[in-house]
Amino acid sequence: LPEYATIRAMGGTKTYLYKIVIKQAVIGGLLGYLIGIVTVVALAYLARNSSASPEIPLSLALGIGVVTVLMCVAASLVSMNKVTSIDPVKVFR
Repeated sequence: LPEYATIRAMGGTKTYLYKIVIKQAVIGGLLGYLIGIVTVVALAYLARNSSASPEIPLSLALGIGVVTVLMCVAASLVSMNKVTSIDPVKVFR
């Protein structure tokens, strides 16, 4: 929070703070999704000769990616109330 208060003290708008937080949420969601999907694809490849080999449809993989990023953005927007209500004067105390 002190970093966001510094941005507000330097004249950053609430819109700018929203852009920062949403961009961080998208990056975090994509990184998490990529790590997860690579792990799933690797495990599915290793299990390809098993009696019940798993299949990963492209639509499912992409859908999970979209849902993951949307959940990260929604979670970050929940915390934006606290971020946008920061008093910029806190920086100078």
